[in-house]
Amino acid sequence: EGEQAAAVHLKHLIVRTCGLYARPANTQAQNFVRTILRLGQSKSKLRVVDDQHCTPSYVPHVARAILFLLGHEDSSPAPWGIYHVTNRGATTWYEFAAKIVEHARLGVVLDPITTAEYGAAAPRPAYSVLDTTAYHKLGGPPMSDWQAALTEYFAEWKTAQR
Repeated sequence: EGEQAAAVHLKHLIVRTCGLYARPANTQAQNFVRTILRLGQSKSKLRVVDDQHCTPSYVPHVARAILFLLGHEDSSPAPWGIYHVTNRGATTWYEFAAKIVEHARLGVVLDPITTAEYGAAAPRPAYSVLDTTAYHKLGGPPMSDWQAALTEYFAEWKTAQR
């Protein structure tokens, strides 16, 4: 409904994204990375959905892209419309959790499960990977792949742990 309300205006900019996670220093942020880190320190086994495909996206990268779309950094504003802005590539929540556990060197065992086994209250799409071609054609700041973005997150995380 929010997109529909924005789109009635000739000059509108709608940005869609997926699987956002904030900088480690943002301790108020609630997201998948923080949840896996928290649960991975208190449990020996985690059940994680492995049949939903997504592109986890690091907030600083998405924010930089949005600033570009708005015309900051010596560029003109993007043409009005809808843009998909995510890090590149695709993964499942289970594969993403496995990389988080690997980076954090947690001793937790991950158990891949289906969406049906998880039993979420709200339905979730099996495939929510967005096509970012329109954004990239504009020549904005490149979006790294989701693995490189997660590596950047953990470089900051390790610095904050000291």
